Amino acid sequence: MLPNSPVDSAQTGFFDIANQLNANHPLLALGRAIDWSLLEHEFKPLYSARGRNVKPIRLMSGLLMLKQLYNLSDEAVVAQWQNEPLLSGFLR
Repeated sequence: MLPNSPVDSAQTGFFDIANQLNANHPLLALGRAIDWSLLEHEFKPLYSARGRNVKPIRLMSGLLMLKQLYNLSDEAVVAQWQNEPLLSGFLR
């Protein structure tokens, strides 16, 4: 079973940091321009219902994009994503 996308989280209504970010920032504009549903549709057949729990396709593909954009290691992109609101906003 695929988990919900980060935008479907119950926490988004309580305090949405994305409302505090500059909506004109190039990274946020890129996040809006990407057809995330198309990526989810294309990658969904590659996921299995068996095995370990999976992370959302949007999260994994978005982190890979950020990793390439900023030339970061796996560990560094996750750390940046957790601590930098703009990177989190990119995935919303």
